[in-house]
Amino acid sequence: MTELRPAVSMEAINTAKRERDTKQPIPKIALLLAYGGAFPFLFLSFCLWFPQNNQIPLIHDALNTYSAIILSFVGAIYWGIYISEGSERLSWHLIVSILPALVGWFALFATHFLSYFVLSAAFGIVCLYDINQTKKGYLPVWFPKLRVPITLLVILSLINAQIFILV
Repeated sequence: MTELRPAVSMEAINTAKRERDTKQPIPKIALLLAYGGAFPFLFLSFCLWFPQNNQIPLIHDALNTYSAIILSFVGAIYWGIYISEGSERLSWHLIVSILPALVGWFALFATHFLSYFVLSAAFGIVCLYDINQTKKGYLPVWFPKLRVPITLLVILSLINAQIFILV
């Protein structure tokens, strides 16, 4: 007896789907909001070099606080994944989602120099985790194309603030 085989393998279908998905553009609203959210990082780190009326401590506090808030926000993405999937097998997403918020909160109590280091590392780690989760299919394929450049801008802004402290 002959075995019936499909004309196209599942592997070929999945490969074609991945190729099609990699060409998926970043939604314009996501692009606009992400770069809009990066603006305070750039603005505040720039303001450190040109302070008005001895506002340097306020600028550092604003940059640290905004960084902690945004770090919390990027971690919260995994609450959304858990809620949308509604599966107990993804409960680890809940654990992962709270870690950036806790790191950001901790950073608020550190010196500005240490805080910028901790926040930079945390943004980088979360970005790498997002890339990993995209490869596993939990995030849209366009997400790293948006997330990586934004994360680089954020980290460079925080490094700029560290350099300001050293100078």
